Amino acid sequence: MKKKSEMLAIKGGKPVWNGVWPKWPEITEKELSKVIEVMKSERWAISGPSLGKISWEKKFSIAFAKYCGVNYCVPTCNGTSALLIALEALNIGYGDEVIVPILTWVATASAVTNVNAIPVFVDVDPKTLCVSPEAINSAITPNTKAIIPVHLYSGMADMDKLSKISSQNEIPIIEDCSHVHGALWRESPAGSIGKIGTFSMQQTKVLTAGEGGATVTNEKSLANYMEQLRADGRIFKKGVNILGEMDIVKMGDLQGNNYCLTEYQAALLYEKLKTLDLQHEKRWKNAKILDKLLLEIDGIVPLSTYKSVKKRVYYRYVFKINSKKIKDKSIEVICGLLSSELGISVEPIYKPLNQSKIYNPLSKKRFHINEEHIRKLKTQDLNFHKAEKAYNSFVSLPHRVLLGNYEHLQAIADAITKVLENISNL
Repeated sequence: MKKKSEMLAIKGGKPVWNGVWPKWPEITEKELSKVIEVMKSERWAISGPSLGKISWEKKFSIAFAKYCGVNYCVPTCNGTSALLIALEALNIGYGDEVIVPILTWVATASAVTNVNAIPVFVDVDPKTLCVSPEAINSAITPNTKAIIPVHLYSGMADMDKLSKISSQNEIPIIEDCSHVHGALWRESPAGSIGKIGTFSMQQTKVLTAGEGGATVTNEKSLANYMEQLRADGRIFKKGVNILGEMDIVKMGDLQGNNYCLTEYQAALLYEKLKTLDLQHEKRWKNAKILDKLLLEIDGIVPLSTYKSVKKRVYYRYVFKINSKKIKDKSIEVICGLLSSELGISVEPIYKPLNQSKIYNPLSKKRFHINEEHIRKLKTQDLNFHKAEKAYNSFVSLPHRVLLGNYEHLQAIADAITKVLENISNL
């Protein structure tokens, strides 16, 4: 426990922690060897000549589909493109509405605008920060063609209620699973419950190749469409790979784009998938310890998740600070103080997209289709009280802090205590 008289690091005092934190991304010799193996080969992408054997992209897609408990996986170059091809495979476009939580990364919404559909924003459950099923129910119209729940930070949306809404209204669910590779809703892996699941493998994610993404589904026709949509209308041919020829052939059922994952990334992801659950287990155990430490601090509550989440995956460790404890200070100031004490980036949660600088579809001329479309894309006058209140009270830490030891976890608790006890001195 830190003394009240101790000076905050931001004012020249000694920081709580000045040691090292676990690095992310981690890299093993075996993972490195696979990347070098691809580099030395004559095939760096699935659009290159076959080496007469299965590509790394195909190896990864098979392994990741199995990991997610589904029949098919289509890798992509990033999570945004995964969302795009999921929407297009469901034939969503101009005039359609897609329900999206207001509290999410911008790509969940920008993917919808990029197919010329309208994101219909809804509020969240303030205890879990995931989308509110009740808010979704109220937002459904005859134009609603999909629902995109986001499994946020370290939890999952209420998939029982959402599945019921989906079934009753015949509206497909696209799960945005970018934070929770391997999480379980009861016995069902994230991504396997809706019509399509989408993932990001960007550098900060728990499964990463710097960039990368994937869609997963149990429906062969959707997988076929998504394969073409991510490879300019081409799909893997059946049969034996012929040395020197391409493994993908022109189909043209759908006009696609080039969203292909490279062989470097696929090889790296294939290897990283083998150690993912071991990392999950370590994060989970350390999160339980940190929960206990933080619950001993007056005014601090770790983020909740639903009881049906059998396996919790931590992309970021999130906790709430009682507004009375931070007095008149903004959440940005609190995060800055904690960052100074810990020597690691402590951040607020996502800013609700109606207040976010980076969600700005009308900055692009191609979305100025007509007056009605422009009107529907405007968010300035919208209010989402639960998400907006949450932004001002929740703090998040990167998942790599949970790969450390007890000293790291105690330092986090000590830093929070020190900041709260000395905040009046600013």
